[in-house]
Amino acid sequence: MKTETLRYRLLEAQLDLARREERGVILLLTGHAATHKGAVVNRLNHWLENRHTEVHALGPSSEEQSRPYWWRYWQRLPFRDPGEQLTRVGRALLAAMEDPPEPPAATLATLPDEAPGIPSLRRAGTAVEARLDKAAYRERLARGQARLAANAREVARRRIPVVIAFEGHDAAGKGGSIHRVTAALDARQYRVHRIGAPSDEELALPWAWRFWRRLPEDGRIALFDRSWYGRVLVERVEGLAGVAQWQRAYGEIAHFEQQLLAHGGVVVKLFLAIHKDEQLRRFEARAATPHKRHKLTDEDWRNRERWDDYQRAIDEMFARTHLPGAEWALIACDDKRRARLAVLEAVNERLEARLASAV
Repeated sequence: MKTETLRYRLLEAQLDLARREERGVILLLTGHAATHKGAVVNRLNHWLENRHTEVHALGPSSEEQSRPYWWRYWQRLPFRDPGEQLTRVGRALLAAMEDPPEPPAATLATLPDEAPGIPSLRRAGTAVEARLDKAAYRERLARGQARLAANAREVARRRIPVVIAFEGHDAAGKGGSIHRVTAALDARQYRVHRIGAPSDEELALPWAWRFWRRLPEDGRIALFDRSWYGRVLVERVEGLAGVAQWQRAYGEIAHFEQQLLAHGGVVVKLFLAIHKDEQLRRFEARAATPHKRHKLTDEDWRNRERWDDYQRAIDEMFARTHLPGAEWALIACDDKRRARLAVLEAVNERLEARLASAV
């Protein structure tokens, strides 16, 4: 069987399994040192949709050493249908909890949205650079990934935790950009978290709990495909959070990110932006491509209908959360190749700044 045929058959089988939610799949990979286990995992992770995979490199932590041996393996078993398994617990918690009164909105100095240095979709302009040719792209991609690999090794050596948040317009290329970042990393060092609608268990807890529990250990990297910024984007625009809730979230987010920085971590926030016409072109291309149709949903079309509402929410998000040490990088994505290089550059610059300041 040809490699490309095998690759797409694996992807198709994985996506079908994810849709049916009938069972999880466990792949156990072990062997002698220097047998290229990491390379095999990296390649397989690149072939598959990594938002539906998790890589566990098992070395007992102090917490795990205080528990029975098998506890750390049971903790990592994949769910068959997490919503079904948690419904009973979540409903019981919700029924037992009273809806507390809304506290006053937290105060956070609002940065003027026209201030220099703060990203803004209104000021981003409409000029589009010439498309980058494939040969130049591949050469620059290899350099950027090699640079990232070296930075990631140093981050691991110094035990610096890294959090990378990807936000952006639908079809802007978050998945492709994440792939180009993870392709440079050891699969045992990072985890990709795909953030969708909260489960029943998560709804019964403070809204930020599901992000705290996914934070990386020291020396590891967590990549968030969508993030806590959903509180002030989709939850705001779609009315899933009350006005007092999403307004208060700006202060809660700033506090959350400052705690990450105070712990010695790195926070990288990337917003991938495309123009409205380019989004429509990509939607139509996805609908016409069999192995990409799964990326296009009814929700994508609904979100597009509220384009202007999302643009206003995005610009206010920039103005309120572009803070020292947790600045936003606005990535123009009409040219996918330039965008992927810009993502690598932004991540490398932030890691190198942290490594240069580390003692």
